[in-house]
Amino acid sequence: MLPAIAHSTRHAFQHNELRSKELWSSVQEVCDLLRINRPLDLYEDSSRFQHVRFKAGQTVNLNNDPLENLFLVNCGFLKSSMTDDLDKELVLSFPMKGDLIGVDSIHLQHHQSQTMALSDCDIILVPYSTLQELCKKSEQFGHAILQIMSREIVRERYMLGVQRSLSAEAKVGRFLYMMGERYAQLGYSSRRFNLRMSRNEIANYLGVAIETVSRILSVFHRLGVITVNQREIVIIDPAFLTDLLKFSSTKDRSAERCTQKSQLGTVNKFAKPKQQQRQQPELALS
Repeated sequence: MLPAIAHSTRHAFQHNELRSKELWSSVQEVCDLLRINRPLDLYEDSSRFQHVRFKAGQTVNLNNDPLENLFLVNCGFLKSSMTDDLDKELVLSFPMKGDLIGVDSIHLQHHQSQTMALSDCDIILVPYSTLQELCKKSEQFGHAILQIMSREIVRERYMLGVQRSLSAEAKVGRFLYMMGERYAQLGYSSRRFNLRMSRNEIANYLGVAIETVSRILSVFHRLGVITVNQREIVIIDPAFLTDLLKFSSTKDRSAERCTQKSQLGTVNKFAKPKQQQRQQPELALS
C-alpha cells in the first residue's frame, strides 16, 4: 500500500507502483543518501520508505498539492519550477541524487512548486508525518534535517544574488562549474559530465536568453575552455570559469568588455595551435 498521496498526482504513483512496490529503504539508507550520520537513538527504528520510479517527462508533484510527502532523489535528474502571475514557468533548481524535494511546502502545508523528471528517476517517498516522528525521537536527526533545509535556502538565496549581480558570461561559467562540483560530490568526474536539462531550461534558470546561453557556450568551446559533444560537457580550464566570477558586475558594461578582452587573451595562451584545431560544433541541448 502506498503512503498518503495528493489526489492530483495519485494517478502517477499508481501507474508506477508495480515497478517499484518491492523497493523500500531503511532509516540508515535514507541517512546515507542525505549524507548525514544515523543517530544512535534511531538504530532500533524500523521505519521503511517506499521507492517510486518515474520516466523522463513525468511529474513527481504539482504546485498546490497538499503536504503529505517529501521526495528524496535516489537516482536521476529533475527540474523544479513554479509559474508566475503571467503563467510563465520559472525554473528554480535541478535536483539530483541526495536532494530532498518539497521542503518549501512545510510553511503553508502545500507544495509551492512542481517537479518533473528530466531522466528516468527513482524517488523515495518520505511521509512528512514519519519525518516528524523521527525528529521527535532524535534531536540529532532533527538538527540534521534543519541543516539540510537551511542548505536549500542558502542555494536559493545565492542564485538570487547571481541573477542580480553577475554578467551572463559569469552566470554560465558558474553554472558549469557548480554542476561539475555536484557531480564530484556524487563520486563522478567534475570535469566530464552530461547536461540533462535543455538549453531553454538552462537559460530560464539563469535568467538570460536562450541565444545568450548558446553564444557563450560556443565561445567557451571555441576558446578551449570547454568542449561539447551533444549533451556532454568537458571542462578543460576550470580556473577560467571561476575567474569569471571576479569580473562579474553587470553595472559597468564598459569595464566588463575590457575584462572580457583580457580573459580572451588569457585563454588564447592555453589554446592549441591553429593547425591542430578542428571546427567546433554548436551546443545542441534541445
